[in-house]
Amino acid sequence: TQYRLITALVSDRAIFDDAYWLKVRAESGEPIGLRRVQPWRVEALGADWTDPEGYRVHGARGHLDLDAANVVHFRGYNPDDSRVGCSPLEALRQVLAEEHAATGWREQMWRNGARISGYLTRPAESAAWSDRARERFRSQWQAQYTGDGPQSGGTPILEDGMEFVPASINPREAQYVESRRLTREEVAAEYHIAPPLVGILEHATFSNIKEQHKGLYQDTLGPWCADFEQEIGLQLIPDLPASDRVYVEFNIREKLQGSFDEQAQQLQAAVGGPYMTRNEARALNNLPSVAGGDDLIVPLNVLT
Repeated sequence: TQYRLITALVSDRAIFDDAYWLKVRAESGEPIGLRRVQPWRVEALGADWTDPEGYRVHGARGHLDLDAANVVHFRGYNPDDSRVGCSPLEALRQVLAEEHAATGWREQMWRNGARISGYLTRPAESAAWSDRARERFRSQWQAQYTGDGPQSGGTPILEDGMEFVPASINPREAQYVESRRLTREEVAAEYHIAPPLVGILEHATFSNIKEQHKGLYQDTLGPWCADFEQEIGLQLIPDLPASDRVYVEFNIREKLQGSFDEQAQQLQAAVGGPYMTRNEARALNNLPSVAGGDDLIVPLNVLT
């Protein structure tokens, strides 16, 4: 569907900075459709350092070479190779790697019964342990107090004057909440999205969220829409039979317009009086038209 095609286009550009559409043609050569090609399968071909001369699609049973004329290629900026884009995630590699490592540590902690990490100390004057006794104590400790052991999370009973010394970072020192918030802010900043739009509401108010929602479609998605419109106009529209009468435009007017009351006030101020007929208003509420409802009502105190 059109929705899935556009969703995949935006997702591929956001993740890989590359997106590919394959032009599906009839036997006569006439274009009849488009199919998305996964960016990680595609390799740019040719010696031209400005534009690919072709594309190689790698599959499970080999590869398929495609002519550049049969592919619509959306790509971003890459300082090393202008034929392909450079993923925005490269700039976030360290931030995401740190978040991944922290998540893995928390998962391991919960898998071990959420016990505090540490080590056991044994007085030097205690009787010497044999290797067999030390291994038996270690296996019994792990079986009882870690993971899904019967006493996991309980209070262990130590012998021979042994002590448990905590050696882990507590959640306050690790600043988990602050770290995760910082990660979301860094990722949102990379894609030029205001923090309240991704759930960071510490400094959000009704008025600034409303303005930031407009800014999303003007400053964030506006350049993306212009990019997609121009690439489709350059690479796809010329293949259509009536290309001289076809153009591409994303209609984001509904996203930028105000509430119904604000629109009504603006339109009424612009035209100087009522701007809808009764039947048009009834149609908005799925009501049938009435006789004489197609004429505009002009109040007696309005001169035309």
